[in-house]
Amino acid sequence: MKINDNIFELISEMEYIISNNTLSKNTFINAGLSVDDYGYRYPVRISLDGDKEESKTQIREKVHTYEQVTKVWDDKAQEYKVIKRVKPTPDMLDTMYYAFGSLKLYIGDALVEVLKFLENRYNIDFNELEEKMHNVQE
Repeated sequence: MKINDNIFELISEMEYIISNNTLSKNTFINAGLSVDDYGYRYPVRISLDGDKEESKTQIREKVHTYEQVTKVWDDKAQEYKVIKRVKPTPDMLDTMYYAFGSLKLYIGDALVEVLKFLENRYNIDFNELEEKMHNVQE
């Protein structure tokens, strides 16, 4: 399987579904609250532009955005700081992870493995399927 923009978009959608299910459902049920109304999603981290510094980001929303520069007020420094937001790309996939204490779950790599497993088991090609789907949408 080739990790192209279509596959990266598919993986970002799958990651979004997984992260939206990272909570204690029993806590909400016992409190009489609806899980659907909670709105929390577990943050995924990704290294942007090969930097060592990791940014929390919602990959699904960022896949469709382009590079942009934003000014953000820093209360501590009492000044505006320029933040460059970069569109995640397929080559960043292996840097996507969830931090669980000192452990990291590399969700990008895990989802690639799941897709490869499904391709082998059911003799399907996700690159072909995604190409067909994107051609239909255009």
